[in-house]
Amino acid sequence: MTDPRAQPPALFGRPVRAIHCVGIGGMGLGPLAIYLARLGYTVTGEDDALTAPMRAHLDHAGIGIFSIFDSRFSIGNGPAEPNASPERQLPIQNPKSKIQNPPDFLVASTAIAATHPAAIAAKHHGIPLVRRGELLAEIVRHKKLAAICGSHGKTTTTAMLVTALRRAGFSAGYILGGLFNDTDLPPADTGATDWVVAEIDESDGTIENFSPEITIATNLDWDHPDHYRTRADIEAAFAALFARTKRAILSSTGFQPVFPVARASSPCSDVARASSPCSDVARASSPRDGASAPPKSPTHYLFANTAASTTAASTTTTTTTTTTTANTTANAAFPYQITHTNTHTHAHTPAHAPAHTVAAPAHATATADTQTLALAGQFPIATANIRALGDFNAANAAAALAAAHLMGATLTPDLLAAYPGVRRRQSILLATDTLTVVEDYAHHPAEIRALLTSLRSRIHPPSQIPNPKSETPAPPPPPAPPPPPAPSPPRLLAVFQPHRYSRTAQFKTDFASALSLADRSYLIDVYPAGESPVPGGGTADLYATLRAAHPEHPVTYRAEKTDATLTTLARDVRPGDWVVFVGAGDIDRSARAWLTLATEYEKAASHWNTLGVALRGTLSPASKVRIEEPLAPKTTMRVGGAARLYAEPAHERDLALLLDFARARALPLLPLGRGSNLIVPDEGVDALVVSLAHPHWQHFEILPHPENATPHPPTPSPPHPQHHPHPLPLLTCGAGLRLKNLCGLAAAAGLAGFEFLEGIPGNLGGALRTNAGAMGGEIFNIVDEVRLMTHTGEIRTLRPSDMGVAYRRCAALAAPGAIALAATLRPASADSQPAITARMDDCRARRQSTQPREPSAGCIFKNPPNAAAGRLIDTAGLKGTRIGGAEVSALHANFIINRGNATATDIIQLIRHIRATVLKKHAIPLTPEVLLYGANWEDCL
Repeated sequence: MTDPRAQPPALFGRPVRAIHCVGIGGMGLGPLAIYLARLGYTVTGEDDALTAPMRAHLDHAGIGIFSIFDSRFSIGNGPAEPNASPERQLPIQNPKSKIQNPPDFLVASTAIAATHPAAIAAKHHGIPLVRRGELLAEIVRHKKLAAICGSHGKTTTTAMLVTALRRAGFSAGYILGGLFNDTDLPPADTGATDWVVAEIDESDGTIENFSPEITIATNLDWDHPDHYRTRADIEAAFAALFARTKRAILSSTGFQPVFPVARASSPCSDVARASSPCSDVARASSPRDGASAPPKSPTHYLFANTAASTTAASTTTTTTTTTTTANTTANAAFPYQITHTNTHTHAHTPAHAPAHTVAAPAHATATADTQTLALAGQFPIATANIRALGDFNAANAAAALAAAHLMGATLTPDLLAAYPGVRRRQSILLATDTLTVVEDYAHHPAEIRALLTSLRSRIHPPSQIPNPKSETPAPPPPPAPPPPPAPSPPRLLAVFQPHRYSRTAQFKTDFASALSLADRSYLIDVYPAGESPVPGGGTADLYATLRAAHPEHPVTYRAEKTDATLTTLARDVRPGDWVVFVGAGDIDRSARAWLTLATEYEKAASHWNTLGVALRGTLSPASKVRIEEPLAPKTTMRVGGAARLYAEPAHERDLALLLDFARARALPLLPLGRGSNLIVPDEGVDALVVSLAHPHWQHFEILPHPENATPHPPTPSPPHPQHHPHPLPLLTCGAGLRLKNLCGLAAAAGLAGFEFLEGIPGNLGGALRTNAGAMGGEIFNIVDEVRLMTHTGEIRTLRPSDMGVAYRRCAALAAPGAIALAATLRPASADSQPAITARMDDCRARRQSTQPREPSAGCIFKNPPNAAAGRLIDTAGLKGTRIGGAEVSALHANFIINRGNATATDIIQLIRHIRATVLKKHAIPLTPEVLLYGANWEDCL
């Protein structure tokens, strides 16, 4: 390490001692800060999202972590902004405020905007501000730089090159763009030679400041559309870098469109310089080294997998076009082939072990998860053992070994046999017989496609999945027992967090295509990385694209509810599955949180199973109890997940026992009617769901008016039409009776006034709970009294005036645990069956002409005061709008229909879109009328 007492190198033509880093927790700026500290600079930094692993490395390097507003800088002594927090008070109102110990420079990561408080304070106090890439270029300007660039694989290739050089005894400095899995290895260090290995980032245009000794270019895809508007722009940026390279260019076949190198500045360079808020000092003080072309052209070397040379291959997507031909690979200076792959079966760790990254030990050998490369051409060795799997890791390793050779290191076959790996690059978080959890930094469609393809090749076939039943000794023949059921095939489940709105907007079609390689996808909200939202760049837009392009692909997304998405994942996992968390934001935290959640869910699932067994023993044999009962078939919309516990009580005593069971164990209890006015979330409901589906609850009985004779006995069949004396008799009906059946039975009895119910596809209990209505009528208009059971098991009989009845609501039945048992209904008049039936037919015809016949949940929104929700939606131009399998009905805009493959998430996303559009168009907020079963709309809208 450089003597800290010595004056460190000047920067941008001026002596520098202290540097403050904003965004120091990032993988770009953190390692650079460590390198600066090891050169002897006094380095401090701040970050709102500093992770423990990076904090440990920064602490070890002696870097202080505190805000620029800290008293140690003493720049926060001017009048503060009104309402600003103490640590973010900006001394901008007093130009004469003193700075006792200012840093010489403030360096900002790419994610730090010019509006960041530290950037504003630096500008006000005259502290020079530079970008990370500009400072990196300056610090290596007089070094022999081996620069690793490209669209994908930069960090892995850099880490492999550093590993190879260290193992070969070649002492080069290095600045990694990540953290090694081996926590003893720092992400940056100075060396004993003039060589420095560093990955350089093209994302913000600072690539134009570098003039490497050797450039290692991994691959080329169009990315960073916020900076490079076209593919040609990014190709020009790399071509200009190649033109400034002094000695050698080592590239893959993906860069062939860029060659021959044109020695001219990138056409994007002016845009890049003009768009940066952080580059005044770098531009004024340090002209680009090598701005004029080097006197001698660099030598271009190609590394390529010659296994692809037997046939010409062409791959085209909307973002990239890469052509590999037999002629190109045949001329490669550093050809390689994968000759052997050894996939190690991971040690048996406890299922859902504590969340952590399984670091590759420093003494690892080629016996676990390795592949062997056959090397030819200018490689001085014939084989190499690589502790990393997959075609793209083979390419990264070949590039690293070729670069080490060009730098002068002595190659041996084992230089990468103990490669420790990099955090968030196929990091194994958990590996057991029943579950494998991986986390990876991939954030471009090409990276995700390569990652999922590689992981799928590693998933064990179903025959290797342990089957607990197979361990049970079979009875001796004869007869031979039936074979155990075949285990379900292992699946690849992908959790993806998009990175940046601009990238998501530009490439969402390609993201959808790549994610479809998994068996199921789970999306969480975009990680903005300091970027403001752009139209079409949200996760909801990606979700809609994925559902439209790949309707057969199961996908879950809960906007702004990552915990709900992760809960669904925990419920979906089956033995043998591989779960991969993908993204460049903070999804690694979600991955570790999910491991804990999965452990808790496993315990909860066992608990629900135990409860189910106990409940079966509590109720009479006539009642039904099921665990993890699918609810979608029990609803008219046909979507949603399962109930943890489901029961159909056979009579009032069993219902009271159910309520007592739930109350004693603090279990949520949800009544379920015919499911006609509700949406079950895809993740299901953590509750005891009670359905009055038993025939006991479906009775229909005609009662005489109290002034008349003894009531008729209960009858499953309607009596013949008859004339009823005045006053009219009453009806008593069970809460489980279908409304359609109620109408038919009343008509057969010659009782009118129920005809409007024919069009409501529910049962009486559900209609009472929501005060359901149609054709201008409401259920409580014909209710005399309701018999209900409270959550304590008490049976009460209430009049409508005592039940808090309102539009589409009954407060008494909305109370937790309250369940309608039956209701006494009052006919409007007596009439002949043909006349009543004719009116029912008219209601049916009107309903069929104005309402869709596809699966739906009825009207989605309540009518606002003095307005009709359907008309508002229609005039907003939303009829026919579709997300996944959910569509706004072209017949009635206040209906969402299931086109056959809708999910609850489709419907929720469409409801969000409708509300936002109507609010923007009409300035009227719409409130859902349909229930979100077991959840609250407030948490989703």
